[in-house]
Amino acid sequence: REMKSLLGLLKVALQRHAEVFTGSSIFCVRTFAHLMPLLTAPGLSENVGETIVWTLCQLIGALSNARDPKVFAALFVGTADLVEDVSQVLEIQLAAAAHSWQAGHHSGHGHAAVLCCYAGALAHICAADAAGPLTPPRSGSNSGGAAATAATTTTAIATASTAVTMALAIAPEVGLMVEVAGPDAAAALASAACKLMHHALRCSAQTTV
Repeated sequence: REMKSLLGLLKVALQRHAEVFTGSSIFCVRTFAHLMPLLTAPGLSENVGETIVWTLCQLIGALSNARDPKVFAALFVGTADLVEDVSQVLEIQLAAAAHSWQAGHHSGHGHAAVLCCYAGALAHICAADAAGPLTPPRSGSNSGGAAATAATTTTAIATASTAVTMALAIAPEVGLMVEVAGPDAAAALASAACKLMHHALRCSAQTTV
């Protein structure tokens, strides 16, 4: 019930306040990363799953309008990689379930997998967090105060730039972990990944990367 309520609120926000999402690519990716793992949650109804996929597609659309092509490209590549990875996981789990089925065990028992995905997109979140807000202090009333403010601001920007560079450098070690517990979860995630890829391809036409 809580998940349905939260998805309902997010749907209203996307429909009525799209500017909040198009105004921040990092906010879109952060929200996307929170929703994606829910697709493989146990006991998830088909209706809720479809709502999650719809919301993820809307976030991709908002990201394509956020005027940040590098972040959109990272999410696009992450989705393409997910389609490939989850298809392999599904094939492996189906084969394993067929050869090791035992009476009394649910489908896919003992064949859980964890996918690490969207490393590039999450690296941009790490970079944004590392950079922090760049709010310069108020300048003084004399020239000395103004000079001090300029120097402080320059130092802050240089420090933030270094932090961003370091965050992007560790991108291969960053990723969204999604647990896939059995063939059913793999099939649901594979279906969702294909729908996301289709939507991302449609949105990519209006995004210059």
